[in-house]
Amino acid sequence: MEDFIIQITPFVREYGVFGVFFLSFIEEIIAPVPSSIVLMAAGFLLLPAFGSIKTVFLDGMLWVVLPAAFGLTLGAILVYSLAYVGGEPLIKMWGKRFGLSWSKVERWRNRITKGTGDELLVFFLRAFPVVPNSLVSAACGMVRYPTRSFIILTFLGSLVRALIMGFIGWSVGEAYLSYAVRFSVWGRYVLIGGAAVIVLAIAAGMFVNRWRKR
Repeated sequence: MEDFIIQITPFVREYGVFGVFFLSFIEEIIAPVPSSIVLMAAGFLLLPAFGSIKTVFLDGMLWVVLPAAFGLTLGAILVYSLAYVGGEPLIKMWGKRFGLSWSKVERWRNRITKGTGDELLVFFLRAFPVVPNSLVSAACGMVRYPTRSFIILTFLGSLVRALIMGFIGWSVGEAYLSYAVRFSVWGRYVLIGGAAVIVLAIAAGMFVNRWRKR
């Protein structure tokens, strides 16, 4: 992972805003690329080391937060769109084996989108630094979460994530390398945990489905 960080550093230093935008876009569509590394590197390399909080905040919005949020959002739209198109056929083809039907997905989606809890959840998952972005985008696309809400919440959550990680990168200085590795490890644990939950849910669905057929 440290070798990967070393490769990102000169790219961000050379290309600045475009580098942050491009790497954020790539991070969104390729799960193994952690956004914490990109954003913390940008905070360390592109922000003035001894500037005032006001100066750092304004420069951070221009050089780190906004380009990262736009890159993450565009990448999220791509992942969301692919899952949106492929989710229904996939569930209709394989869902019966797990006791899942598209009508159940629609009923569940309609139920959770009646209040504001779903919006808060999507925003929090986007803003929380260790949650893999691509997993959230794919899940929202799979169940066909409302597109407009998804884009707005993704952008706002990405703003918060970029602000937090960029500020950490700026505040810890050269130590951002070790912090970035820690965040990446935590993100990997979250990804593994999410995959484990999905596997257990599928196994439980298969068990219930077979039990009902008896």
